[in-house]
Amino acid sequence: MQRKRLTYLLDILEKEVKLAKRRAEELRVVANEVSKTARSSWSAAGERFLTQGQAQAAEEYFKRMLDLIGKIEGAVKEPTPDSVVTSCFVKLILDGREEEFYLAEEVVSIPGVKLVSKSSLLGKSLLGKKVNETFSFETVEGKKVEGKIIYLG
Repeated sequence: MQRKRLTYLLDILEKEVKLAKRRAEELRVVANEVSKTARSSWSAAGERFLTQGQAQAAEEYFKRMLDLIGKIEGAVKEPTPDSVVTSCFVKLILDGREEEFYLAEEVVSIPGVKLVSKSSLLGKSLLGKKVNETFSFETVEGKKVEGKIIYLG
């Protein structure tokens, strides 16, 4: 069975990775330009430090996006899992509300996409569970959260 939800996510990720690559390249150019003027004043040296940090953060984001795409590409080739695994689309009822998201090994911020880390409280409580199984976990504040898995993709 084709994993349409993961294919949809892959399309979004491919667009986002192009943007991330462009941002990283642009920030690298800016950082290089600023570094040329940093010898002239302390404030320029501070700007150099800032732009280098921004360029490095953009490069790390780009690398994380590439890693996520690789994992999703691998998952798309696999059949729909019987139980919750990483790189899986999950739809569930959580405290009476329907929620849907992608369970990922590592979360990155992507506009319009909800990713949940497998190491989060929710992620840990879902791993290995099957459709129609219930789960629960306790938040850091001590609140008990309960739910039921209704779809995997």
